[in-house]
Amino acid sequence: RAFEMAGDTARAKEDFMKAVEINPYHPMAHQYLAALANATGDWESAEKFYDQAIEDQPDFALSYKQRGYQRLRAEKWTESLADFDKVLEIQPDDAEALKYKAYVLQKLKRADQALELYNRAIGLNPMDAQAYFSKGNILYQKQLYLDAVAAYTLALYYQPDLLQANYQRGLAYHFLGKKAEACRDLQKAAEAGLKQAVDAMAKICK
Repeated sequence: RAFEMAGDTARAKEDFMKAVEINPYHPMAHQYLAALANATGDWESAEKFYDQAIEDQPDFALSYKQRGYQRLRAEKWTESLADFDKVLEIQPDDAEALKYKAYVLQKLKRADQALELYNRAIGLNPMDAQAYFSKGNILYQKQLYLDAVAAYTLALYYQPDLLQANYQRGLAYHFLGKKAEACRDLQKAAEAGLKQAVDAMAKICK
């Protein structure tokens, strides 16, 4: 693994392939090969290596989680959901898997279930800015603007440079009739180069 740590992916891949030749049932070697394939943009190979890692060790939650995330990136929502379900079967209190599953449920238009999982994930990891942000987005879509502002505010507390949260909170403030607060958030996001914020400011902050 030293070659991987040093950034020499070709040598690292060669070493991991040798490890697999010596011991075909080597889940960690397949994990690393999948990670290397990901790093080079070879998504198809990455998924195959995760498949092999799972075959090697069917109760290893990390393999399902990483394959689930790989499938999430490829927008394979149903397959991704199945992987995160398996992770949570093995590790029910995996906050990261709960958050990813919630994101997939959002994409499948199952917002209420997603919201419940974001709340569980936050309960396990109360400093996860992205979970608060995603929760805020669901609340915003439900037109629960005051609750959305609270969620975005917590996201920004834990990650002050999360400009999308400034933008979304600005929109929520706008719908609450709080123009000064809306424009302050939108201006911060616009000054950082967020185009949607620039466009929103032109309409809201005249």
